[in-house]
Amino acid sequence: MSKRCLTMILLVLLTTSSAYGGEVIRVPQGWQAPTEGYFMDRPAAEEVGIALQERRLKMWTFEAAHQDLRAELIPKVETLERQLKDITDRLNNERTVWKKEVVRSKTSNILWIIAAGAAGYAVRR
Repeated sequence: MSKRCLTMILLVLLTTSSAYGGEVIRVPQGWQAPTEGYFMDRPAAEEVGIALQERRLKMWTFEAAHQDLRAELIPKVETLERQLKDITDRLNNERTVWKKEVVRSKTSNILWIIAAGAAGYAVRR
């Protein structure tokens, strides 16, 4: 069964907007029809047409709303990405400076320890 036939059947079965439900019948090949398929009377076809038109209108409305939201959100996302990159760069710079200070601090502490050890050695002699 093709997707079109399935869509039409679902639309007819799920359409509850009118009092007349319409009739969809399956006709095997060779019996009142040249090919196998699903056929419907005129009211059912009209309901399917109206349902498809309403669905298409809703789809266009949602698509337009999606495009508006996208146009609104893309600049905000780009701004947030720039801010995040800036924060990351600042954090990396701060980390680099901190590591240099730790190395400098360890070096000066070692020099003080050596100086204290030398002074202690000199005092003992």
